[in-house]
Order: sequence, then structure tokens, then C-alpha cells
Amino acid sequence: GVGSSIGLDRLISALEELNLLKEEAAGPDLIILMVDEPLLSRYHCLAASLREAGLSVEVYPARKKLAHQFNYAAKRAIPLALIMGETELGQGKMSLKDLRARKTYEQLTLDTLIETARELLRS
Repeated sequence: GVGSSIGLDRLISALEELNLLKEEAAGPDLIILMVDEPLLSRYHCLAASLREAGLSVEVYPARKKLAHQFNYAAKRAIPLALIMGETELGQGKMSLKDLRARKTYEQLTLDTLIETARELLRS
């Protein structure tokens, strides 16, 4: 390879010393896990409702094992995960998992989910 370098490591050190590097942005409050791929549009509608309620939400974009999705959330330091499959959708209920405390809140309506999420994020 041919090229030149301006000493990237020295440049970053100088920016850090002058406090000119921005802190890494915080991740979302909640991630909606992909349980059933045909429900993707429902997940996005649900995300929009949660955003309107003031929560920062991300929808996991692909159907992978739940363990992989939970690992992704842990790496991004996302504190809450929403789980809703076809069965829960039919009942109009969903589950919220506090990934920090590893506690699951089941059979939540949208209103109780929002209330529970806000409460958990405050603590």
C-alpha cells in the first residue's frame, strides 16, 4: 500500500487533551426484539407509539435467536427490551424485560408498558 498518515493517534490524543472529542451518544431506552418477522410493521408502529410517549426506541432489524438480540442490547447498554410475538399480539399484551435487573414484566398493555418503562428508567 501507498499512502501517508498525519499521525492519527497523535491527533486523537491532542483532541482528547483539549476536550474536543464528543462523548459517545447514549443508546435507546428500549429495544423491540424481533420475535416474528411478519410482525415487523407492527413493531415499527409500536415503536412510533412509544416514541410519542417520550421513550427512545430501536427495533431489532433481523430475525435472529433471542440470545443474539439480548447480547446486542447488552453491548449497546440498552436497559429495556420489549417482547411481543403472535400470541401476545392476539391478546393485546406484551412483555417488558429489565435487562439490568433481569426481571420480566408480563401481560402489559401499551399504557402499562409505558408507565412501567418510565418507572424503571427513573430507578
